[in-house]
Amino acid sequence: MIQKNGSVAVLTLDTAAMRRLGNLTAPSKRAYCERHGYTFVRELDSLDHTRPPSWSKVLLLARELQRHELCLWIDADAAITDPSIPIHEVIQEVADSVSPSDLYIAHDKNGINCGVMCWRSSTRSYAAFQQMWDSVEHIWHCWWEQAALMHLLAGPHDLLVSYLPKTNLNSYPEDWQPGHFVLHTPGRFDREEQLRRRLPPTPCGRTIAFPGWYCTRNILHDGPCAAHPCPFSPGVHP
Repeated sequence: MIQKNGSVAVLTLDTAAMRRLGNLTAPSKRAYCERHGYTFVRELDSLDHTRPPSWSKVLLLARELQRHELCLWIDADAAITDPSIPIHEVIQEVADSVSPSDLYIAHDKNGINCGVMCWRSSTRSYAAFQQMWDSVEHIWHCWWEQAALMHLLAGPHDLLVSYLPKTNLNSYPEDWQPGHFVLHTPGRFDREEQLRRRLPPTPCGRTIAFPGWYCTRNILHDGPCAAHPCPFSPGVHP
């Protein structure tokens, strides 16, 4: 059973190319964490410059799951639109299973989408991260780490996965409604407009996004412990 007081972090990353969207959506994530007592982790650069930036979510998840029970990943082009819903309620439908899942993710027309997903700290999760990272044939795939995860899930694996209704976890503009947890705008030319239309206003009536407002690192540490260079080993940090 998922514990309401379990350690939870919300993770995101935006490089310079995505900074405008990151500045637009980060306030919703930070406010959500402040409301529920979660840790907010925003990285402002890739963690491995030998791969496309999207691969850094694997490294960041592996790093922060050493300190948290659950990590919710949300891409820079996604915002939390109903901050009243704690993460244990987002995944409540499957929380009473005998073996809690390692990964909570939603389906879309392409299969799955890694733009919004929730991972649990477990040896199976770390093994999955390692397998994904070792899928060098997917480094330059147009779906990057998502292609590696799809490849992993298509074969034999022991990862415990729960597929949530899309509107519970990862709503797109075409199916988003007020009360949905997240609005995600993958691959859309008008994603900034879509997000601005649906983000809640501040008391002064302006959308909660100001350039550079939260453009600082709010992280526990700067990277994998130097004494443990493999970021996929559980228990690296006490």
